[in-house]
This record gives sequence, structure tokens and C-alpha cells, in this order.
Amino acid sequence: MKWTPEEDAVLIQNIGTCSTKKAAYRTTSEQLVNRSAGACEDRWSIIKETVTLKQEVERLRKEKVDVEQMHEELLTLHYQYIDKNEKLKVEVENKDNQIVRASEQKKQDDVVIAELKRLNSQIKAENEESLEEYHQLLKIMNKARQMHVDEEYPSRKRTFKMDYNGNLEYAR
Repeated sequence: MKWTPEEDAVLIQNIGTCSTKKAAYRTTSEQLVNRSAGACEDRWSIIKETVTLKQEVERLRKEKVDVEQMHEELLTLHYQYIDKNEKLKVEVENKDNQIVRASEQKKQDDVVIAELKRLNSQIKAENEESLEEYHQLLKIMNKARQMHVDEEYPSRKRTFKMDYNGNLEYAR
């Protein structure tokens, strides 16, 4: 026979007021004539299990809400990550382009520097040749002047001096 809500209420009231559950089962079986103490114990375990299941359902509903919130938050984070990733990708591409342009500019600069070094070496070589020619010209001019002085003043006593190479030259 099925338990009625009134019978459940009597059982729950006796469980709350009696000192032990066994006493509550006996008291309920005395109040409800066609219910034994064992039947009251079985019904109490069903009520407890029902309450536990209701609490579990409520907890699962709350968890479902929490999971849905977490899912929405994760989706939001995911889209933020995608946006940030796209921005970083664009930044990396820009940096790569800057590096490529800088590399090309460096190559061009290296070519210009190599050309300038070549021209500098050429100018140095020409300067050294010109400097040697200038020194030879100075020597020739000094000798010509000395010869002129020797011709105009033949009585002049000649003195010699040694140059840095050990050669003797006329001293003035």
C-alpha cells in the first residue's frame, strides 16, 4: 500500500521529536495502524534517499549553471586569445618586413662601403705615388739649386752632410 503525504508528515515529525530513530519508528507504527516499525524504517530510508536525490539534482543544476558560466567565460577568453593572437601575428609580420627591409638596406650599405673602401685604397695609392713624385721633385730642385749656387759661387767651400739613408749631400 502506498504511503500518503500525511503519513510521511507523521513519520518525519516523530523522527524529529523522538530520542532515537527506533523509538520514532515504533511511535509512528502505533499512530498509523496499518504500518509496521520496519515499514516506517524503509519509508524513512526512501525519504532520506529522495531528499538526498533532490539535493543532488539541485547541486547538479547549480553545477550546470556554473559549467555554463565557465563555458561562456572560456569562450570569451578563447576569442580574446584569438584576437590577441591575430594582433601579434600582424606585429610579427610587420617586424619581419622591417627586418627584411633593414637587411636589404644593409646589403646596399655593404656594397656602398665596399665601393668607398676600394676608392679610398685607390686614392691612397695615388697619393703615395704623388707624394713620392713630389719628394723626387724636391730632391731634383734642391740639387738644381745647389748646382746653381755652385756655379755662381765657385770659391765657396763645400761641406757635406749625411742624410737619413747614409748618403752624403751638400750642406749649406
